Amino acid sequence: MSSKVMELLLEQKARLGSIQAVANVLGVSRTQVSLYLSGTYANRGGRADKLEAKVLEVFGSLKLCPHQQTEITPQSCQEARTAPMPTSDPAKLKLWIACKACPLNPKQQESKAC
Repeated sequence: MSSKVMELLLEQKARLGSIQAVANVLGVSRTQVSLYLSGTYANRGGRADKLEAKVLEVFGSLKLCPHQQTEITPQSCQEARTAPMPTSDPAKLKLWIACKACPLNPKQQESKAC
C-alpha cells in the first residue's frame, strides 16, 4: 500500500464527505475504496496497483479552479471548458465564460504565446 495514495484518499474523503463520493469521482465501487482504506483490498484479491494508479491519476493532479476556488480534476476542467454554452443556467453560464478566459485553459496559453 502506498502512503501517498492513502493520504490522497483520506484527504478526499474529508473534502468530499464520504467514501461513496470518493468512489464516484474515481469511477470505482465504494467497497474498493473502503477495503483499500482498511488495508484489506489486496488480501481480498483486489488489484491494489490498478486502484493506486487511478487514485494518483485523478487526485494526484488536482487543479485549483480560479473561478470556483476549489480543487477539480483535470477531466472536470476539460469538461467545463469544452462544453457547449449553457443557456438555461446562469451559474453554469458564468463558469463557462470564466473557463474561456481561464489561465489554465490551454487555448488561453496558446494565444499568449503567439
